[in-house]
Amino acid sequence: MLTRAMAVLVIALVVVGGTAGVVIVKHMKQMHQEGTPSVERGVGQKSANESGKGRDMSRSHTGFGMGANKTCNNAGLNKENIGRNINWLFEHHELFHYNLTVYPKNKTIVWIILGPNRTALETLVSHIMQMECVLEHGGTPRPQDPLFVVDAQISSKYVHTKIEWINDTTIRVVKKADNECAFEVIKLHAEVVKGFFDSGRIEAQKTHEIPESIQQICAPYLNTTTVTS
Repeated sequence: MLTRAMAVLVIALVVVGGTAGVVIVKHMKQMHQEGTPSVERGVGQKSANESGKGRDMSRSHTGFGMGANKTCNNAGLNKENIGRNINWLFEHHELFHYNLTVYPKNKTIVWIILGPNRTALETLVSHIMQMECVLEHGGTPRPQDPLFVVDAQISSKYVHTKIEWINDTTIRVVKKADNECAFEVIKLHAEVVKGFFDSGRIEAQKTHEIPESIQQICAPYLNTTTVTS
């Protein structure tokens, strides 16, 4: 299914109803897909044939220490709060397929993500929009995690994200970095997202360290010169 769909796809980060379209979350400079990209494909570990239609929104979670919750709870498409969206994704991570392509020359990564239906994808897109909102308001999605602390500082200034609906079951998410530090950070974040698609809450419970080499690259862009757990 992924191979057939890929023949007609391309990617970015926010959403429009009805027909496919683009909404810019942050301004993204025009990019040219130069160089030799590396491509990875993946799918959750459980069966991806489940319908995914019924959201289990019985748990009412907010918080995660991210700040800006009152504003960002309303930032998604489905108008569910941050906690409900992320918990639904934890419980249904296996419904999503992805194709990840890295373009080193352009400091860009591109996700093609397939879901079982529009409702499931709207939950995923709502989560992305809410996390963008948290960053824009100076929050940190996981303040206890070294990677997310750096990600919050760097992505809010030097990463441009865009979402595009290809059809009701496919989105394209593009992340473009302004510098080498930001590029390394979005690649590290992508590894976490791949783990999330594979194992959901298990990945979210891990602590993600920053390699020392990347700490050194990012030191000029951070409030502190070192990142510790």
